[in-house]
Amino acid sequence: LTRSLAQIADHDVSIEVQGFPLPPPFKVGGKHGNVVTKSTTNTIHRGWRIVAISGTRVSGSDVAAALASAQRAPRYVVTFRLGERED
Repeated sequence: LTRSLAQIADHDVSIEVQGFPLPPPFKVGGKHGNVVTKSTTNTIHRGWRIVAISGTRVSGSDVAAALASAQRAPRYVVTFRLGERED
């Protein structure tokens, strides 16, 4: 890990992103469907796991539906975690 990413390892990071009419600034995938696989912004990094959308915790299988719903709003907050620790 880089020094800046090591500082947030095993911590939640919440980032506000613009919703409708813009497309999401990242794509998700992975075995559970909650890992950022591509990002078009420098504030969200590949490999981060989504743990909450708009303040609501989501499991991997629910990320796509929750993102689609949140995307309809002008802005929404996505909470990411770098690392494997669960709370």
